Amino acid sequence: PELWLGLPLLTQRGCIGLLALHYEQEQQTLCSTHQRLLSLITPQLAALLRSRATEDSLSSSEAKYTAVIQQARDAIFLLDPETKLVIEANGAFLDMLGCEHLPTDLLVFDFVDHDPAEVALVIDRICSRTGDTDKSIFVGQRKYRRLDGTVFFVEASATRITYLNKVILMIIARDITERQQALEALQQSERKYRRLAENINDAI
Repeated sequence: PELWLGLPLLTQRGCIGLLALHYEQEQQTLCSTHQRLLSLITPQLAALLRSRATEDSLSSSEAKYTAVIQQARDAIFLLDPETKLVIEANGAFLDMLGCEHLPTDLLVFDFVDHDPAEVALVIDRICSRTGDTDKSIFVGQRKYRRLDGTVFFVEASATRITYLNKVILMIIARDITERQQALEALQQSERKYRRLAENINDAI
């Protein structure tokens, strides 16, 4: 006859499996010693399997997150608010700055074309806001500078997120240079016609 002895693999979320001993030989018997052995093994095995499942889930989520970030048309980068270093960035951000690979020591001051003290103050203010984790905060219009020195306009927003057990900023920047140039051209045209109208009135 076949002999079976099994115990469920239990976690906080319920049963995730069964660990069983199976004997086919008639001379073998299952006793309390086998049961105690299973009782010692099953909690550790359940915890191990649960941990592995969590790791696999996190890896899958990270892969999906990375794919979404990399395919985004807007520039996205992760900023360490303490060191002011760019930790990671997507392809749109690299294209925006005109580089193929993310420099290992790229500071936010290297490409944000504003006074460093002002930039640091904005970052500190965003990080000091309580209750805004995972909420997008509109930073506004900013000037960025490509690695070749070209200055362009962006609209940026920042979100505080937890990354590797640390609170960092995820910045999303959209190039609005063409829109800004069109706006400036319109304003210049309006000023030109306003002066022309004033000169005509003076002549009359």
